[in-house]
Amino acid sequence: MPGWTTPVGNTLEVWGNTLNGLPASAGINHMEVNAASNDQTVSQVVTGLSTNCLATFTFDYTGRFDIAGNSYNNNFTATLSGGYSLSVDLDPVIYGIAGWKNFSFSFVPTTSTVTIAFRGHPHFVNGPATAGGAHIDNVSLTQCCSTNSCITATSPTNKVLSCNTNWAFDTLTNIVDSCCPSYTVTFNTVTNSGQCPRVITRTWLISDTCGNSNVYSQTATLVDTTPPVLIGATNKTVGCDYPWTFDPPTAIDACCSNATVELLSSNLVSSTPCQTIYAGVWRATDCCTNSSTRTQLVTVTVCSPPPSGMVAWWPGDGNATDIIGNNSGVVLGGAGFATGVAGQAFSFDGSTTGVMTAPDAPALDITTGTITISAWINPTTINFSGMPILYKTAAGTGDGYSFDLYQGRLRMLIGNIGVLSFGVFFESNQLIPANQWTHVAATYDGVVLRLYVNGVLDNSLVASGPFRSMRSHCG
Repeated sequence: MPGWTTPVGNTLEVWGNTLNGLPASAGINHMEVNAASNDQTVSQVVTGLSTNCLATFTFDYTGRFDIAGNSYNNNFTATLSGGYSLSVDLDPVIYGIAGWKNFSFSFVPTTSTVTIAFRGHPHFVNGPATAGGAHIDNVSLTQCCSTNSCITATSPTNKVLSCNTNWAFDTLTNIVDSCCPSYTVTFNTVTNSGQCPRVITRTWLISDTCGNSNVYSQTATLVDTTPPVLIGATNKTVGCDYPWTFDPPTAIDACCSNATVELLSSNLVSSTPCQTIYAGVWRATDCCTNSSTRTQLVTVTVCSPPPSGMVAWWPGDGNATDIIGNNSGVVLGGAGFATGVAGQAFSFDGSTTGVMTAPDAPALDITTGTITISAWINPTTINFSGMPILYKTAAGTGDGYSFDLYQGRLRMLIGNIGVLSFGVFFESNQLIPANQWTHVAATYDGVVLRLYVNGVLDNSLVASGPFRSMRSHCG
């Protein structure tokens, strides 16, 4: 048989399939180690082995027939030497009883060369020797890593995902280690430094206890094609006297936390005698250069030039400032501000402490001269007695004036000097509607008091004074 050698004086028998009715385990021939009176050895040297990979030594064997008395005696030893040390004593039963047996052993060589040897031993019974040995076939010493990897697996495929997708890496499947019975799987995950796209790679390392390993990986590419969403910057209306700016919106982006927001443009959209509309275009750009825009329209009401002789004007645009004279006040109690006809307006909660108050000033008095009081009002209810719009009185006296709502009607009251009750009062003919804006005015020209609703004269009364008023209040 090719590759097998024997020492001087030893013999190697080759049997065919038909000899003594003992067919080969594989192929058409097998060998017999026959030790009649002394040890008989056959061997073969295997080279080119890897010291980092599992090797498998395997062969088939069966017992031989003893010549003396047709009894069997099959002492023989299989050995490995050089790159690994192994010695196995076997005493197989003859073929006719047990057939072929298989021996297999796996190991990692310590050198690149290993010698395989089979040695038969004679058996002595009462002095004379009987032949020992065995029939041997299908001998091999293999290393799978000499031609391919000991460790194989099915690697998950790479994938491309939207950056705001919930996802996870897949797992390795079909892991097979054909060289070693025990292995471990570890992994690490690396993200590149870029954002657009963001590439994340997971690498698995499979290592066995025989020193073999293999590496697999999966890459996830996260792309961002969705622009940020802008919220806020809603359209608004402001009064002509109100200092306004476009309102920056907030950018929300699913993948980037640092989207930038900028005012891209601001333009005049239209202008009429009643209002002017401006458009501010905001743009948000995320870290992957996706962008979106949002337009805010600001309507500025056109204010007519104040009439000559105006001494005070409180627009209520977020403060109690008199933008004409020096009669700025303060907001007290439950008073505040809300959306008005033009810009903002004073908002009063109906309590006695919720007022806007301004200090006393001669310019706000009624004497024998003239006065006009006007306001936009939006009452939430009209079934109430005495809902002040503007009044100016001295505590404990009837001095001053009061412009208010009384049971849903406009009312103007004017007191004489030193009189404990108001000297002159009269009401509008029509009711003022609740929950809608109405323009109201009261005038006095020194002779006649007049009440106006939405610019139309509603009622008048001849009156003369002298009159005097004290600290003024709204609400």
